[in-house]
Amino acid sequence: MLFQLKPVIDHPTFEMQLILESTIKAARDNIDFSKNCFPLILQNDWKDDWQDNDCFIKKLHDNLYSFIKEHPEKEKLCEQFLNNNKIQTLCNEESIRLINDFDWDIKENNRNKEVYKFLLSCYESLDLVMFRLNKELIAPRKEFDNIFRNVNNYLCPFCGLHLYPNELGDGRSDFDHFLNKADYPFASSNMYNLFPMCDKCNQKAKKAKNPFIYEGTRTLAFYPYDVLPEISYKLTCTTEPLNNRKGEWKLDITPVINDASIRKKIDTWDRLFNIKKRTIDEIEVFHNYWVTKELDNKKEKFTSFDGVREFMDDRKNHYKLQLERKMEPCTFAKVIFFDYLSKNSTEKFIYRYFEYNNNKIQKTEILELTI
Repeated sequence: MLFQLKPVIDHPTFEMQLILESTIKAARDNIDFSKNCFPLILQNDWKDDWQDNDCFIKKLHDNLYSFIKEHPEKEKLCEQFLNNNKIQTLCNEESIRLINDFDWDIKENNRNKEVYKFLLSCYESLDLVMFRLNKELIAPRKEFDNIFRNVNNYLCPFCGLHLYPNELGDGRSDFDHFLNKADYPFASSNMYNLFPMCDKCNQKAKKAKNPFIYEGTRTLAFYPYDVLPEISYKLTCTTEPLNNRKGEWKLDITPVINDASIRKKIDTWDRLFNIKKRTIDEIEVFHNYWVTKELDNKKEKFTSFDGVREFMDDRKNHYKLQLERKMEPCTFAKVIFFDYLSKNSTEKFIYRYFEYNNNKIQKTEILELTI
């Protein structure tokens, strides 16, 4: 990840997981299903005639409480529920096994399938009125997303390439299920497992990839709300894009402090979001436009290649500041590309922009003389 997410504090949607946990523990311990089993948010929404209504409380009782209470392996089900929702722990502690032992067997219409569908529906139930923070008529997930963008700004931290949707529009950011809901329905409505990200990261890159298991091996991941370690990014090019030739780029992402666990998290980040390839693709397609746009605003000629490199370094620092502000797309790719131009590019590649800038200014000077 490029930067740590700031949490949305005390939004009611986080209470959904407490409601489900209270239900499962009450069923496991053979405690009667009653108002007193639950956190205040559900107590305040409690209806005494819940058994006669097709309401959330009745669905909670009929689908989850009764299922767990009657199940011969309710201890194991409770253990799996608790394990699947320790998202931060699973990200950071490789020794903790990700439990997925229970076979939901949803191919047939059976009791398991009904409970499975209910757990998935709890994600939609996050938009129930009781989860609304303010009195405005806005869906709680949209409300959460608006607050999230106010504290985190608009640049997607998972790629640094694309922005979240405008908060004034009808849509909201995609909420990615870090543990995918199809395989881990117990975590499908846990807000600590749901992270807003751009649609390219969610729908095109990550999809249903498992952050904690790769090729049968337990691995680690960056937890989006954790403080991130210092990471180094270095772009190199074995064949520069000159004379209508495609560039051959390589992006190395390494921890500043040599730490095996951080390397594993970087590998997971790249595996989930295809960061290296997506960043290189942006650079390959748009790099010349980025540079010429910057040069079009420059009024003085270059007198040396060092002057070109100094200019590129200045542009790198400019976009580094924009990256920290998290308000413009592609800033991550621009930072590492302008850094490459300022430090590692060949003189032949630099000459391209030396010539572009000086010819542009010369044409302007000639035009001014003729007027």
